Amino acid sequence: MKLYEGDRYKWPDSLVTEIAERRCIIVLGAGASATSKNSRGQRPKKWDEFILAGIRKMNDAEAQEQARLLCEKGLFLDAAQILKDHIDPGDFDQFIQHELNPQDAYIASDLHKYIHELDSKIILTTNYDKIYENYCFQGEAQASFNILYYYSSNVLSEIRSKKRLIIKAHGCVSDSEKIVLTRKSYFDAKNDYPSFYKILDSLFLVTQLSQHEIGR
Repeated sequence: MKLYEGDRYKWPDSLVTEIAERRCIIVLGAGASATSKNSRGQRPKKWDEFILAGIRKMNDAEAQEQARLLCEKGLFLDAAQILKDHIDPGDFDQFIQHELNPQDAYIASDLHKYIHELDSKIILTTNYDKIYENYCFQGEAQASFNILYYYSSNVLSEIRSKKRLIIKAHGCVSDSEKIVLTRKSYFDAKNDYPSFYKILDSLFLVTQLSQHEIGR
C-alpha cells in the first residue's frame, strides 16, 4: 500500500491508530541509512558498492576475480562469502569500521528524525551502522532506549520492559565478527540463536501487519 498521492502523504487511519498505540514494529533497512550524509555530503555506499570495496581489500587475486564475477551476476551474498573467507580478520574489521563507522560520521537525516518522533516501542533494523541509535542517544533521551542484537540473551525480558528498543537483527559495526554478511553467517545465526528468531516470528504474528511503501 502506498502512503502517498502525488507529492502528499496519505496515512491510513488504521496505521495511524496502530502507531499511536505503539503496536507497530518499524523496520529499517539500507534505504534509511542511504538518506544520511557526512560533513562532505557523501552518503553510505550502496550494497553492491560496499561489497566491491571489500573485495578490493583482498590479497588473493584469483578469489578477487571470482568475487567480482559474482557481483556482476548480482550474487552479492556469495561474493560476500568469498570476501569473508579470503580477507584477514583485522583487515575485515578495519574495512567495516572505515565504511560504517568513519571519523567523518554520517549524520541522521530527516527520515531518522521522523521515525524517532513516531515513538515506536520497537525499531527493528538490518543495518550494521549506528546512525539511528546515535541520533536516539542524545541528551536525556538515551535513558529510555536500549540496543539489542540477535545474540543478546535478554531480548524477551527487554520486550516486556517499558524501554524503547532498537533491535539489530544482523549485528552491528561495534562487533564486526558477528555481523550477518553472508548466507552462511545468516544460517549460523539462526542455528546458534534460534530463540531470537522465534521471538521475532512471535512479534510479527501478534502485531497487525500491513505493507506500506514510503516514497522513494
